[in-house]
Amino acid sequence: MKKFLALSLPLLIVFSLSGCFTTEYTYLKRNLREVYKVDNFQGTEKLVGYQTQIEGKWYDADKNGQLTDKGKKQKQMAEAQSSDGGGGGC
Repeated sequence: MKKFLALSLPLLIVFSLSGCFTTEYTYLKRNLREVYKVDNFQGTEKLVGYQTQIEGKWYDADKNGQLTDKGKKQKQMAEAQSSDGGGGGC
């Protein structure tokens, strides 16, 4: 058991460090923002997309603020969850 822990500890450290990315936003308008992924180690950021706000929730959009296919699906899922009356879970 001790050997297993000694071998797995370095892997756990490496995998825990691989999640050191953050998301940052630049607001273009009140209801439109750019989404950036930031690599904290290198200090670099990459534009990964846009989001638009509809009724207080953010959905994927193009640079003009129009919902993408993914954004439309996100909105449909949010609407379906709100119309279910909550609940669910385990």
